[in-house]
This record gives sequence, structure tokens and C-alpha cells, in this order.
Amino acid sequence: MKRILLVDDEELSLRALKRVLRRADWEIVDVTSAQAALEALSKQTFEVVCSDWMMPDRSGLELLREIRVRWPMSQRILMTGQTDVNTLTMAISSGDIFRIIFKPVDPEELVRCIAAALDMHEILAKNNLLSETLHARDVLLAQLSGTLEDAVTRRTQQLQKAKREWELTFDAIDRPIAIVDKDRKIKRANAAYARTTGQTDMVQVPKQKCHQVLFGRAEPCPNCPLLKSLEQGESATAEVDLGNGRFFQVQTFPADSEGGDTAVCIYRDVTDEKLSHAAAIHTEKMAALGRLAGGVAHEINNPLAAILAFTQIMLAESTRTTQDMEMLKMLESSAQRCKRILDSMLRFSRQPTFKLQATDLEATVKDAVLLFEVMLRTYPRAVLDVSFPALPQVSIDSNQIQQVILNLLQNALQALPEGKGTLKIAAQEADDMVRLEVADTGTGIKEEHLTKIFDPTFTTKAPGAGTGFGLSIAQSIVASHRGRIEVQSVVGKGTTFYIWLPRADRATVETEAQKAAGATAAKQSTPSTMRPQ
Repeated sequence: MKRILLVDDEELSLRALKRVLRRADWEIVDVTSAQAALEALSKQTFEVVCSDWMMPDRSGLELLREIRVRWPMSQRILMTGQTDVNTLTMAISSGDIFRIIFKPVDPEELVRCIAAALDMHEILAKNNLLSETLHARDVLLAQLSGTLEDAVTRRTQQLQKAKREWELTFDAIDRPIAIVDKDRKIKRANAAYARTTGQTDMVQVPKQKCHQVLFGRAEPCPNCPLLKSLEQGESATAEVDLGNGRFFQVQTFPADSEGGDTAVCIYRDVTDEKLSHAAAIHTEKMAALGRLAGGVAHEINNPLAAILAFTQIMLAESTRTTQDMEMLKMLESSAQRCKRILDSMLRFSRQPTFKLQATDLEATVKDAVLLFEVMLRTYPRAVLDVSFPALPQVSIDSNQIQQVILNLLQNALQALPEGKGTLKIAAQEADDMVRLEVADTGTGIKEEHLTKIFDPTFTTKAPGAGTGFGLSIAQSIVASHRGRIEVQSVVGKGTTFYIWLPRADRATVETEAQKAAGATAAKQSTPSTMRPQ
């Protein structure tokens, strides 16, 4: 009876493996450490050793390498959840292991793999026996030639099967991988490589140069790590900028550990990672800018309060001329406008603590408009129209909805051809919701882009002009308010965004109104302490 040795430091895994292998007519022995496996091999023969990679005393790969040296006939199978292509490829090519089984283990694959290992063990045993027999009995060469040919045929079939299984494993890796020579010609590529290059058949890939097939370059990449890897005999990594907003990370390592002219190249598209990183930096900058704006607004408020106080004192003096009074009123009006802008900046720059409460949507929009008007002044041919009927209160976080409105207004302003056109904000009741509209008379959005505008990183702006995260964040904010956002657009005529926000229930409105009334009464009962500094 064939004996199988299972090595795994987890009892549950061993039980599961033994349950799978119970159907076959094999003797199964299990141990929980590499040292116990070596002791078991010293006492009896095992045709197949199946070991887990991660174990406390030593790795499964180290164990199988030692078994190969001490008991070369025992076939070695490694079970792993690792995807270290470099180590696994070199382990197979050096003969340290017979097969790799990736976790979670497929029962049928495990049985097939062990059966193939047993066949290989039998072939090797027969080959050894044949070699000894041929050496001892040359006179029987003619009689044994037929048997030898059969054994060679079976071994060839097994090797072909092993080759095919290795190719299937190679092609199952979802990252593009190619074996490239020192002239950058592709000798072998996996299915993911063919898909990435748009080839329908992998036969079309070999003999072409890697930079031509994958990157569409006539010349090698400026920072290609291939030659460095071959010259130094170690892995090398570089990032390739394709010039169209896409980036690839290329990792190369020699296919032969003792040097050679062939390397394995692994490619990874890192475009989304770079965009996410850039968006994170942009977000951090905006947060820092918000904190700075809040600090500046707070500092300006103090002298502004003094200006208002002195202006009001001077207005109260009856000896002023009519011209002086008009100038003082203009000064007071301008200072009040500055104060409203600063108050809006302070509210917008506060750290967001998401809290839904009954809110006047018109006041939230006005605060956003006050901040937006600073940008609008640089577009003298753009007009902003704000139209608000009497509306019920909505259940929102005012700061976050301001962020959504500002984002939509900025996008709308940038969509106006040559900065000329009309922006409009309107609202109306819609059943138990309030619908806010932000419209423009700009260039519009192409139909094929309408389904993508809320996707993170999608943008039609030039590089550096935007990351595409704004509308995605806006959609997320509206969804967190139990609302929704939709868009209608006609190319050449303009775009309208519709935001549905839930109305505040009556109990919430009454509670908020009582709080506001109490706060107002307390404020009125407290004498003013503002005086000229």
C-alpha cells in the first residue's frame, strides 16, 4: 500500500485533508511539525510528502528541500496560500517540489496531484530498477528494450502532463507575466499578458519585443530594469510612464539563479493606485486649506468687529454731514457683507461631524453661494441665478450639503464655453422630499460619459485639472442623507443635476425651533460686550 505523509501545524487542516484522501487506497500518516516529518521519514518510506508552507519550526519549502537531498525518491507537494511567483518558479525549476497546490485546497485537485506524484514515484522507481538491471545484465538488453521503451513512453507522457499542468498554473496567474531574453524578445507569456496586449492567441506574442507588444513603444523603456537584473543576477523594479495617463510597475528577476540571458518579467497596472494617491494628497491639501481659511477668517473677524462698532458709533452721531452718513452706511454695508462671508468660511472650514438635523435649505445654499461668489468674480461673463420658493425644512448636515453644492457649481462654471453663460440654483417640493437643482448652459456631457461620471477617478478634464473624485464624493454624501442625485444633459445646451433630500419630520422641526427660540431669548437677555478695541 502506498504511504502518504501529511505535514501541517493545524489539526483542523490535517483532519480535512485526511477526510478527502480517505476515499483512495492509501495509508495516510499525519504530523504537525517539520521535525516530526523528518523523524517519520527516518523510520519508514513515504512515496509522497505533502506539506504546508507556513509552519513555526521551519517553512514547508525548506522541509521539502531537505527531503529531496535525504530521500530523493519521495515526491514532494507544497500547499500554500502564497503568491510569491519568483520563489515558487525557482522551486519548481530546481526540482525541490513536484507540484504546488494553492489554498483553499480543491479536493479533486489534491487527489489528482497525489495520484500523479505516485505515478512519478513509480516511474522513477522503475527507471532506477531498469538502470540497475541494465548495468548488471547487459546481455538481456534486447529482451528488456521493449519494457524500457514502454517505461520511457510513460515517463514522457508524465512529463508532458506535468508541463501542461505547469502551463495551466502559469496561465492562471492574473498578472501579466513574460519570459524575456536579453534582446527583449518574448519567449513565453501567460494568458493575462495576452489579454493585456489585446492578443487573441498567445502564439502571436512570442518573438516580439516586450516594449512593442505591451507598451506600444518603438524604443525600449528609458528605465527598463531587464538588463540590470540580468547583469546583477537579482530582481529589479521600475515604473513605466506610458504617457497617456497610465503607469505600469515592472519587476524582473533572472530565470536562472546562476546567471543567464533570460529573465521573468511581472507587470502590474498601478494607474488607479497613483490616482488614489494623488486624490488623497489633494484631499489633505484641501483640508489644510480649509483649516487655514478658518484661522484667517477667525483672525479677520476681530478687527472687522471693531470696524463695525466704530462705524455704528459714528452713524449715531447727529453732527455728521449727509455725504459722511452715506459713506458710513456704505462702509457698514461692506463690512456686514465681509462678516457674512467670513461666517460662511468659518462654518465651511469646521471639521465635519456628520449630524442630520432639521435645516433651512435656503440658508445652506446662501452660505455656499457666498463662498462661490469669490470664484465667480473671475468669470465676469457668467451669471448666477438663485430662485427659492417657501420650502419645508430638510434633514441634512449643512456643511456636507454645502460641499456638494460648491462642487456642482465649480463644475458648472468650468463647463461654460469661454466662461460665458448662466448658472441656476432652484428648488421645489417633491412628495416627502425636497428637490434641489443645479443647472448650467455649458457644453453638456456626452451620452457615453453619463453612466461614468460618478465613478471614482473618471474625469474628462486635462491631466492636473481634476481627479474625478468630486462627483463620487458628492454622490456618497447625498446617499448618506438618504437622498439621491441624478443628472440630465444635452451636448451643446447644458447640464442639470437634481438632488433629492428628505424633508425633516414635524417633531424634529418643532424641537429644532424650540432650541433656536431658547438660544435667541438667552442671547437677547445677555447684554452685548462688544466695544471698540
